[in-house]
Parts: sequence; structure tokens; C-alpha cells
Amino acid sequence: MTSTNKHGRALDEFAHMYQKLKASGELDLEVLKVEIAEHIYLAMQREGVSKAELAKRLESSRPYVTKILQGTANFTVDSLAKIARCLNCQLEIQMAPIFKTTVPLQILSDVPTVTDTRHFRAVEKNISRHVSLSPAVHARVDKENLDADLSAAA
Repeated sequence: MTSTNKHGRALDEFAHMYQKLKASGELDLEVLKVEIAEHIYLAMQREGVSKAELAKRLESSRPYVTKILQGTANFTVDSLAKIARCLNCQLEIQMAPIFKTTVPLQILSDVPTVTDTRHFRAVEKNISRHVSLSPAVHARVDKENLDADLSAAA
């Protein structure tokens, strides 16, 4: 078997596994956990709360706080509300329609089209002045790009 065939088969297997995860909702759930962890981390930074201090406020262990911040904790509404209270925040939950883009289009309207690689850094700097994308948003954008790539390959 040639390396091209191995690569193609591995890509097909990955695409199948990805579609299975996407269909089950597990992929979206993992992205959501990371977004929640990021919100908690930002609240901790804003309040000047360390992992040890949050564990103390939650009457929990520091390893549990580490799980929270890694996005591996299985949250309940009760646990999220308690974490929010401990960080002087209120928990707000909303359900929003799913959009294909995570960057508002009006932000991109004043960004010049990249026609030459010399302009790439200027465009990147212009976008970064307007938008601070979180790791969770990058993961969502990467997932959407992969969706589009897999759809185009099919």
C-alpha cells in the first residue's frame, strides 16, 4: 500500500469519526465545556482569585478546580451557580441560534482583502485590534472550517 493510500484512508477514518462525534453532539459539548472554563478563568483573573482560593470558596479541592479550568469537569446548573457566586458573578444562560460565522461581518468590512502576503501582517493587526478571539472561539472556527473542508471533499 502506498503512503498516499494510507493517508487517504486515515483521512477517511478521521472524517468518519468526526462526523460521528458531530452527529452525537459530543463535539459541541466539549467546545461548550472549554468555553465555560474560559469564562470561569477570566472571572478568576478579574477577581484576583487563585485556584487555591476558589477551591476554598467552593469548599472543594484544588484538583477539582484544575478539572474545571481544563474543561473536563461535568458541570451541573447547581455547580455553575455556586462557582459564579464564589466569583462574585451571576450565572446567565441563554440559548442562541447557531451561526456559521463567529466574527461579526461589520468588523471585517474595513479590513482590506489580502491579495499579497506582504499585507498579511497589517490585516492580522487590524483584525486583532477589533477582535479578541478566545481559544474556545478558535476551536469553534476550526471545527466549522473542518466541517466545510469535509463537505467540500465529499
